[in-house]
Amino acid sequence: MSIPSYNSVHPLTWVFHGGRVAQSSSESSCLTVTIKNKLLHSLYAANDISKVNSSQTARLDLNGMMVLPGLINAHDHLEFGCFPRLGDGPYEDARAWALDVYHPDQSPIRELQQISKPTRLFWGGLKNLFSGVTTVCHHNPYENAVFDDSFPVRILDRYGWSHSFAFSEDVRADFNRTPTDTPFMIHAAEGTTTESRAEISRLERMGLLNAQTVIVHGVALQTEEWKALGRRGVGLIWCPSSNLFTLGKTVDLNILRSTSAVALGNDSPLTAQGDFLDEIHIAMSFGIDPDLLYSMVTENASRLLRLKQGQGQITAGSVANLLIVKDNGDSPAQRLISLSTADIELVMLEGRPMLTSLSLARQLPPSLLCKMQRVIYGETEWWIQLDVLSHWQETAKFLGKKFRLAGKMVSIGFDS
Repeated sequence: MSIPSYNSVHPLTWVFHGGRVAQSSSESSCLTVTIKNKLLHSLYAANDISKVNSSQTARLDLNGMMVLPGLINAHDHLEFGCFPRLGDGPYEDARAWALDVYHPDQSPIRELQQISKPTRLFWGGLKNLFSGVTTVCHHNPYENAVFDDSFPVRILDRYGWSHSFAFSEDVRADFNRTPTDTPFMIHAAEGTTTESRAEISRLERMGLLNAQTVIVHGVALQTEEWKALGRRGVGLIWCPSSNLFTLGKTVDLNILRSTSAVALGNDSPLTAQGDFLDEIHIAMSFGIDPDLLYSMVTENASRLLRLKQGQGQITAGSVANLLIVKDNGDSPAQRLISLSTADIELVMLEGRPMLTSLSLARQLPPSLLCKMQRVIYGETEWWIQLDVLSHWQETAKFLGKKFRLAGKMVSIGFDS
């Protein structure tokens, strides 16, 4: 099935009314939100839609729902979305894990690598969309031919990166190629050994620790060591479920509680517990303050990744990346930490309703709904404005029809 261009089926203006709109981790207001040309155009007092007069306007009644910013996943390896967890840890460091699990001539890697890379990347994006994520930092080269308007989420496109000291040819050269106004990401201190901790000193000697630098994992970091890094503006991405699986421990929680320069990452299903909502639940199991965790997946992540369009907040002029969920009366942060996929009503990406619940879909313009595909993820079913079917058919050739995405079954809601 060919999905038509967005503009051919989409009204110029959206109006959301009747719902609570998150203004921060702790505050929300009953507001009417208007969206034009990919941006949040305005926020009015509750149900005041008299200012919106357009024949090309679609109105959604969000009574009983809460509007959150689209979530930001600060670290993922998208091409591994359909992979299972591999390995039998804990290991002393990430290199030991990688050498243990990489057997490309054996199942399941052999079959998975027969799937085209664009399709494997698509599943990684869709895994994030199913969790209400709208922005992802992909820790690999940016794929211009894949990460376009037909991709499920938006991928950070201005960044520098090096995989790690163990698996990169020249970390210094990777850093030097990074524009000065963009972040530079690197897996570092990803282990429990003195050698893992020494990677921070190695970065120091090379002059690669400054406000651009974002350390992914950082399990071997010490609290006092982090204080010095924090003063330089160094950032940290926390991937708790991946750390626990591969290393048996994660970052010192005192580090997480001492800085705003930290964001949450889901890593990949090769090591993670599941999808991004699963990652949020695991993070909460460590006793992290809900307000801090909310910031890790919204405003903190936006600052750390140097996003420029107001991602992670709901204000006039920001890009219209929104997550609409069932409202249970909690604060935005408390609602986030209890969220399940079944609670998601709509995910809007740059003013485009990418994923809609079966119930809310009844309010969509028929010209839009008739172009969407019905997809089941785990036990939740949605209408999605993407060509999922073609990717599902290709993947089923190699994995069979009962394959999993981030540990959950994926199927099409009609005969395929």
